[in-house]
Amino acid sequence: MNDYESRIKKREMERQERRSRNRRRAQIWLVIGVIVLIALLFFWVDIADIAGWGDGAA
Repeated sequence: MNDYESRIKKREMERQERRSRNRRRAQIWLVIGVIVLIALLFFWVDIADIAGWGDGAA
């Protein structure tokens, strides 16, 4: 394998590494977003219950 082929192979490996890192990062942010949305939902339900905005049957 000559120098050109080894550089091409190395570049492809770096690209794959970057893709996997970006996927992991995206998954982490997705999980954080879902947790925040669930927390906000529970917070809103509690505030609505305390303020009497809900009907209590839900």
